[in-house]
Order: sequence, then structure tokens, then C-alpha cells
Amino acid sequence: MLGAIIGNIVGSIYYRDGKRIKTKEFVFFSDACHFRIDTVCTAAVADILLNDRQPAATMQEWCRRYPKLSSGKFKEWINSDAPKPYESYGNGAAMRVSPAAFLNRGSLSAALTATDVVTELTHNHPEGMKGARATTHAIWLAFQEQDPIDIRQVIATEYDYDLTQTVDEIRPGYAFDMTCKGTVPQAITCALESKNFADAVRNAISLGGDSDTLAAIAGSIAEALHGIPTDIREQAESLYLIDAPDILKVVQEMYQLFDKRMGETPHPIGNPIKCPNCDPAWMLVGISHRFANRYVYGHINNQFALQPSSKKYRILEPGKPGWIRMVDDIDGTYNTFQKMRYDAVPLNWQYHKLECGCDTFVLPDLKEIPKISR
Repeated sequence: MLGAIIGNIVGSIYYRDGKRIKTKEFVFFSDACHFRIDTVCTAAVADILLNDRQPAATMQEWCRRYPKLSSGKFKEWINSDAPKPYESYGNGAAMRVSPAAFLNRGSLSAALTATDVVTELTHNHPEGMKGARATTHAIWLAFQEQDPIDIRQVIATEYDYDLTQTVDEIRPGYAFDMTCKGTVPQAITCALESKNFADAVRNAISLGGDSDTLAAIAGSIAEALHGIPTDIREQAESLYLIDAPDILKVVQEMYQLFDKRMGETPHPIGNPIKCPNCDPAWMLVGISHRFANRYVYGHINNQFALQPSSKKYRILEPGKPGWIRMVDDIDGTYNTFQKMRYDAVPLNWQYHKLECGCDTFVLPDLKEIPKISR
């Protein structure tokens, strides 16, 4: 969610005619940057999905707080007493949907259903619906830690988008375009080709198009791919969102629920959560995700339980990182499926936060994984 907002802020000074650029070399945050309607709509979508609020009324309520940011058909819709969808196929459908992917990382169908709910309010044209779905789908796949090459193939196949060009190939002939068809594939490419979060935003703005929305879409995918560096997040919040406490509030609610659904709660068995630095009887067997202080852990006897009466898990090759497998009972008999790498632990597992103050954990192969904090 913050990825979309930050992309929107950084791109806010480059979308107008005469301000568009064809280079990745620019100041990331400047005094002239500000959030635009993409940010407000993203916050509205988060509010709708987090709090089960009435979609049209909530979107209107949020956008009416910032009347100077909207224009055209959407402004008419915001101020309508009886708002109805108006067959839009504009890129506004895609720039606001990241909360749908954030809140439904365990189910693609649920993520896409949520996307439809918040899109058909206005952008009920098939191209608008498709652009929103493709964006959510790309974010969702990134959360599953799918390789960018695989994400590209899935999106191209499912949505009939041409994703064969690179950013450098798109840039020279690309012109301002506010449609989903002319924005979403390009923004997805900018994210999938990126080296890190900031690089994705720079890719999007360097196309010289509707930069604030291109960067919002690319930024939402890049956040799921790379995470957001702490300094970038803090600058966005302290410099550009500080006067929008309503937006900051819903952002905080989103990430609090994000953490809760990833299992940052006390251990359900009641045992203390320890790390190998603090207690040699415990050994880290995997790291769950890049975003925060969540780890999968295991006992030195190669077994551990996530919940009472749950199945156990063990390391197939003790002393070597890399593979874990589900085991059915305490004697170590294991099923022949459910094999995965340390860095591909599925997001629907229950995770627990290690409460110690250690900065690193040493895996059996002595590879150090830093303790990450958002």
C-alpha cells in the first residue's frame, strides 16, 4: 500500500506536459512533491476493505476531503448524489487496488473479488476491470515470492498484455496515456525489471507518461517484490503525509493487520520463543518473509509444532539449510509432498516474532540473515 502512495508522491511533479522526463536520474523526493488523488483513493480502498464500509459512499467521503485533487468524470462521480459507474477504462482503476492484494495474500480469488468490488464503482469497462485485476494479481504473485519472470508470464497469459518489451525499449516511443491498456502493462514491466523499490519508481517515471499513476502502480508491485527501505518510508510519512492524519491512520491500520495476519502474536503453545544465539537448544530453520521480524524456527532435534495438535516439521538434511518437509508424527515419518526452500516458505503458515534483541541469526551453514525491521 505504501508503495503505491510513495510512487504517487515521487511522480507527482512529472506528469504534466512540459515536466515529463525520459531519464532515471532525478531527485527522488523534492520540495515540490505531494500526494495526489491516487493516494486518497488507495486510502479509501483500504478503509472500505479493512472496515467493511459501503464502497461508493466511502470513496466519495474520502475524495471530498481533498476536492482540489480530482477532475473530469471522476470529480462528477465524487459529487453525485446517486453515483453510478461510468464505463471508465482509465488507469485510476489500477492505481488504487493494492490493499486488495495486501489483505488477501492467502487467496488469489479473494484478492480479485475485492478488486472487482472497489473497481466497478467507477471503472466498470472491461479494460478498466482487467487493468485493476492484473495489478492485484501481480502484487499477489510477488507476495508469494514468485520470480519476476514467472509473474511476467502469468500476467501476459491471463490478461493478454504484451510484456515482451524492456523498460529501455518502451521509453523512447512512449507517450502520455491515461488508459489501463496504455499504462498497466508498462507499469508492471517497470516493477518486474527493477533492482529494488526505488529503481521501480524511477523506471516508471522515466517513461515520460502519466508518471504519478505509473509510479503508483509500479510501486505497489515493487513493495511486494522488494519491500520499502526504512528511510524512504519515513521520509514519505514525515514530509508528505504528516498533514494527512486520516491517510496515515488507515496506513497504520493496514500494516498492523498485515503483521497480525502474519502471526506476530504470542506463541499459541505458550512456550518462550527463542533464537539460537540465546538458547543452543533452538535452531532457526527458515525465514518467512522480507518485510519484518518474522521467522520460522525449529528445535535442535529437527522438529517443531506451530500449534497444539498440529503436524510437525523437520529438516531433511540436518546441518544444511535449504529444505524442510512436513512430518506426520513425532517419530519423524514424513509425507512425500510439501518440500520447499528456506526462502520460499509459504505465506499461509503461522509465523512468530522472536522477541530477543539479537541483530543476526546464524543458520547451520553459518550464513547470517539480518534481523529486518520495518
